[in-house]
Amino acid sequence: MRGWKLKTIKKFLPEFNQRPVTEDDLWRVFKQCGIIVRNVPLLVDGYCGFHHGRHYILLNDRLPPRRWLFTACHELSHYLFDVPKTEGEFLFRNSGADTAREKFADAFACICLLPFPELVRLAEDPPEEDPDLLELCRSRLIVRNVYGI
Repeated sequence: MRGWKLKTIKKFLPEFNQRPVTEDDLWRVFKQCGIIVRNVPLLVDGYCGFHHGRHYILLNDRLPPRRWLFTACHELSHYLFDVPKTEGEFLFRNSGADTAREKFADAFACICLLPFPELVRLAEDPPEEDPDLLELCRSRLIVRNVYGI
C-alpha cells in the first residue's frame, strides 16, 4: 500500500495491521466520519454512497458476523479512497467484481480482519475446523504478496 493510503488508514485505525479491527472500532470510525450506517435487506453484501449531502454505508442484514465485519471494512475502504462525490451515486459491493478498487477494498478488509501478527499466530495453530477462516488466511497471504503488508 502506498504511503499516503497507509497514512490515511492509520489516521482512523491507528493499530491497522497490528491487531484485528473490531465492530466497536468500525462504529467509532463511522461516527468520527459522520457516516450513516444501516443494516437492511439487500441483494448484495453492501453499498457505499452519498445521498442528500450525507455519506451512507448500507450492509446486508443477513450477513453472518465475520462477513458483516469484512463487508463493513470493505465499504469503509470505499469511503476513505473512492468516496462518491455525486449526489445519489453508490458503489456496489459485488463479490464478482474484478476492478482495482474492489481488489484494494477486499485487501483492506482482509488486513483489518487478519493483521499480519494474527496470521503468524494462526500459522502456529492452524484453524482446521473453520473453512471460512482458512480461506481468509489464504486471502491474507495473497494480500501480503501483492501489497507487501
